[in-house]
Amino acid sequence: MCSITILGAQTVQDCKKRFDSYLNFKGSLNNLVRFDKESITIYNSKGQKEFTAYQKEIPMLAEVFENYDTKTATKFYKNKSSKKLSKQQRDSIRIYLDVPKGNREKIEALPLNGIKVAIDAGHLASSFTEAMNEQKFLYFLRDSLKSTLDTVKIYEADLTYKTSLILKEMLEGRAQMYF
Repeated sequence: MCSITILGAQTVQDCKKRFDSYLNFKGSLNNLVRFDKESITIYNSKGQKEFTAYQKEIPMLAEVFENYDTKTATKFYKNKSSKKLSKQQRDSIRIYLDVPKGNREKIEALPLNGIKVAIDAGHLASSFTEAMNEQKFLYFLRDSLKSTLDTVKIYEADLTYKTSLILKEMLEGRAQMYF
């Protein structure tokens, strides 16, 4: 991956050219690095896949290896392994790299800090009667012929509110402030 960062390669083909020109002396690394159309795979000395960089990840990986210290870059390398990162994951890593190094510990301690979560209430019925007027409800009547012993009333606004309470509990402690 050093060839990506130092030489600014942005495509698999660019990386292959630079790898062959500067690192792969007389093909000595051919059994450790494989270039495919959309990826670069690095193998360990036993021939097992160790790391894969996919085409869309290369610009982000270049930033990672340029900005992280060796210990952190090595940890990232091992954790990523051959997993393909989604666009959202790549963007999150890039945002993290833009944060001054002194503030990164705070972000790691509060991984959801600065992220706002909104739940659309959809409908604001405060009672089952109002929900019936909005036509946003489910009503299952007790049926003596079919062994259904319960009557169930559910309305959207109440379900949304209860979901938000559960979500609030799940998110508490993972961000600095809540709304």
